[in-house]
Amino acid sequence: MVEGFVGSKQWDVTVNGFPNHAGTTPMDQRRDALYAASQYVQAVHEIGKHTPGRQVATVGKIQSFPGAPNVVPGLVNASLEIRDLDAKKMDFIFNLIKRKSMDIGQKTWTKFHFEPTINIVPQLTDSNIRTIINQSENHSYYIDPSNINNNNPDQKNAIRIRGSFLLAGPLLARKKSVVLPSPGGDRIGLRPVQTHLSALEKLGTRIKLNDKGFYEMETDGLKGAEIYLDEASVMATENSIMAAVTAQGRTNIYNAACEPHVQGLCNFLVQLGAKIDGIGSNLLIIEGVTELSGGEYTIQPDHTEVGSFIGLAAVTGSELRVKNAGINYLRMTRLMFEKLGVEVKVEGDDIIIPKKQKLTVQRDIPGGIPKIDDAPWPGFPADLTSIMTVVATQCDGAVLIFEKMFESRLFWVDKLIEMGAQIILCDPHRVVVSGPTTLKGARVSSPDIRAGMALLIAALGANGITEIHNIDQIDRGYESIDVRLNALGAKIRRVND
Repeated sequence: MVEGFVGSKQWDVTVNGFPNHAGTTPMDQRRDALYAASQYVQAVHEIGKHTPGRQVATVGKIQSFPGAPNVVPGLVNASLEIRDLDAKKMDFIFNLIKRKSMDIGQKTWTKFHFEPTINIVPQLTDSNIRTIINQSENHSYYIDPSNINNNNPDQKNAIRIRGSFLLAGPLLARKKSVVLPSPGGDRIGLRPVQTHLSALEKLGTRIKLNDKGFYEMETDGLKGAEIYLDEASVMATENSIMAAVTAQGRTNIYNAACEPHVQGLCNFLVQLGAKIDGIGSNLLIIEGVTELSGGEYTIQPDHTEVGSFIGLAAVTGSELRVKNAGINYLRMTRLMFEKLGVEVKVEGDDIIIPKKQKLTVQRDIPGGIPKIDDAPWPGFPADLTSIMTVVATQCDGAVLIFEKMFESRLFWVDKLIEMGAQIILCDPHRVVVSGPTTLKGARVSSPDIRAGMALLIAALGANGITEIHNIDQIDRGYESIDVRLNALGAKIRRVND
């Protein structure tokens, strides 16, 4: 049984020595970087092994330069990764390794430098809700929920993220009660949970607020019902689905959200034994089953992330191939990018964005300013309006960005204006962007996931250095984004405050 999600810290390690001809440099005069690195590898292994605890420490990469058989190595590039459930313990292990490396450097006349690259904070699981989660290979997990023995998630963690409210449906179905705080997440406008509550009440849930303002929900047993969602909320639809699949009888969900991730959830549940008709439409018909079985499922590509990479390539003038992009989920996204003159080529399930495109706004006939506006699926995703705003700054012409779904999402554009963008904020929902403009580096802060990614794209296309703070927001939606973009040629350095 795992007590939480293990944290991971990674560093790029450089060992500097001095290259000399092997035949003319005595052994006691060599500044051999590879020799020093070999001692470093051994030190990492020994410290990781013999320090009390369950931590792991790994050197997974090592490269020696110049790499000639008759030259004493003058430079070594290596890595370091430390994993543990305790962030302080990881820091302790790192300091041991660093001190040992400095000692090695003094003895071998070399210098060690550690550059942090990844910092994934460990997340402890509530001691009352334990699940066996084993990572079998990269991005693959084995999950066994048989040991869930409590219906009250950790309130401090639950209040931090929006997704915590998705525990309502499953725990009501499994434990018949749950207590949840109001969820956290991005502050992009009013995000009430009444649609969730109304749907769960229809299924037979009693709900009240306690003296802490938490939602106390309980049921004597969920029963199928006619559910009319007052808005096509993705999360409310997902909560309704998860509660209904094991409810007694039939449930019809009208005005259901049908975004790709809702379809993915339905397909996953069907694979586990659920009976769901109408997947991909706004009417879901669910016949309750007595239980679900285990199964294996591959998550579909993230259409929002793919759209973000299209915007990145367009702004930076780079050629980029996105493999396994999920073409079927990109029709409206590609159409909106075409309005800005962005060409996207398709090869199988891959997309290719050609380099150095001439970005020109495609004016409406007979010459009006075009509009890019979001809508529930299959409309243009709201999560990509921030990305499109940045792309528009680099296009010849003017375009109206109309964000209809969240009244505070566009307030971040003041940060783009600081970077030199020509943007008029008409009201909380509409901005007019004129371009092209030369962006310049600035010191900005990420207000939410998508605006943070948009600022990162702007920074990569801007002149000078940009500092982006509150990057935890970006990390929530884009895994190891700095590492991946650096692999493409970006120059991003993560700095711990």
